[in-house]
Amino acid sequence: MNAKDAICLSVVGRTNKADDHTAAVAELRSSGPAGRALAPVLSRLLRVLSRLLRVLSRLLRVLSRLLRLKTTSQYQAVSVSATDAGKAIEWEQ
Repeated sequence: MNAKDAICLSVVGRTNKADDHTAAVAELRSSGPAGRALAPVLSRLLRVLSRLLRVLSRLLRVLSRLLRLKTTSQYQAVSVSATDAGKAIEWEQ
């Protein structure tokens, strides 16, 4: 977003500071030829970032589940059940 702000400030003399990334792409597009050329790149980067955040969120949920099973299996006298062990393998995939 900082690059978008720099381009808009230098070309148009102003920029929005909203957190709405869709609006940032539109603002960049309207800032002139350089902004129009870069807007599709920013849009693609934002889509990739959004997908990456979804994947990371899923991985964190899986890690949390696996760590709970690890703690149970490591510190309790009772072993993890075959069902829970199977679930752990499924979560990891």
